[in-house]
Amino acid sequence: MKTTVSSLLASLAPELWLELGFELWQWQGLRGVHRHVTFRKGSLLGEVARYFAEDYLVWDHCGSSDEERLLRQWPPSPDVISHRFLLLDEVTTSRRSRGFCLGLKGWVDVQRYRPGDRPHRKFRDLAALAEEVAGCILRRRQEGGVPFGAAQI
Repeated sequence: MKTTVSSLLASLAPELWLELGFELWQWQGLRGVHRHVTFRKGSLLGEVARYFAEDYLVWDHCGSSDEERLLRQWPPSPDVISHRFLLLDEVTTSRRSRGFCLGLKGWVDVQRYRPGDRPHRKFRDLAALAEEVAGCILRRRQEGGVPFGAAQI
């Protein structure tokens, strides 16, 4: 049985994802993890702006059809400037994006990514995180340690 990064990430226990700042997530058959990031702009007078980003690592999906569906159907959210979806896959594709109201209400960015390939620069942090977590799980299994648990959504 071939071990993939997707299957390794899916095996991580929910409480460990919480420690990494993520929570289990699912939407219309897609499964993975999600995090909410807050950005604050400040000045000498204090905070002048606050906006949010949503990041998704998705390991259970149907490839290009789900990529298209995300770009077509994903709704904008108040104060969320960016929705980034990294779909772990057997191929790496170019990043695709769609703006809500010409970008005034934010963006949705999607990339299908095969671990080990070079991700788009906007997805480097998520790709590195996915590979690092999968590497830790694999090393622990090879050392004969107890795997980190089994995720159940």
